[in-house]
Amino acid sequence: MRRIIALSFAALAAWPAAAEVAHHQAGAVTLRSGQALAQPWSDRKGSLRGRAFVSYLQSSSGFDGGGAKTALKDNGRFQGTTFNIFGEYALTNRWSAAALIPLQDSRLRTDISRDHWTSLGDVSGWARYRLDQKGAWTHSVASGIKLQGTYKTVSGLGDGQTDLDLQGFASRVIGNGGYGAFNAGYRYRAGSIADEVVFGAQLGWAPARAWLLVPGVSGAFGVGSGVPKDFINLGLSTFRTVRGDWSAFASYNRVVAGKNTSGADVWSFGMAFR
Repeated sequence: MRRIIALSFAALAAWPAAAEVAHHQAGAVTLRSGQALAQPWSDRKGSLRGRAFVSYLQSSSGFDGGGAKTALKDNGRFQGTTFNIFGEYALTNRWSAAALIPLQDSRLRTDISRDHWTSLGDVSGWARYRLDQKGAWTHSVASGIKLQGTYKTVSGLGDGQTDLDLQGFASRVIGNGGYGAFNAGYRYRAGSIADEVVFGAQLGWAPARAWLLVPGVSGAFGVGSGVPKDFINLGLSTFRTVRGDWSAFASYNRVVAGKNTSGADVWSFGMAFR
């Protein structure tokens, strides 16, 4: 059971690769704290978990303000490769701090131009507090901030702004080593982009010893004034314990619907500790 729970942590922390690259470089997915922290922190003071992974994103289409899918301007095609580092540390038995740092290599090609740049992606950090357990469910709340990176905000590919969010999380072990996890919250977005109500759900299934499959859905809907950047993302991750607290993973995410956002496919590969 301990190994399956550790794999669950790995799954939920791996998906930000898709989220961060797509959102900040293709204006698409904003999973961030939702999928990084959906499994509430339950380890003792001094515990550490970490992830190192590479993500590849490609996009040649997007969704307009009415939700219709359209090709990027001038037959554009965006490609991005990102090296990501994620870590979370238990400051006390209830409080933890987490951060995600992406380093990006990006290319945008159209019929009339070619652009290539290397940059620091948006850096995200969170503080999380674990609540008392209620029955079979574990709950926590987290407050996060996203700081703008050094990437180019060309043609709407990346928003270039600061975000603040507050989210709640609930999870429980289900059946023979599986789990369910849910999150919902509110994200304040500085600038011209509309604030967002965010949500996510994941289901972990262990088909065999040391293996874990994690399908999930996440999304955001704009509220109030500003330009809405709605999206719905579907994802699937596969994890395999390598040795002790180490596991390897691969994941795929796709934006299937939205408004004023890009349709993106993202593949991620990496290693997870605990």
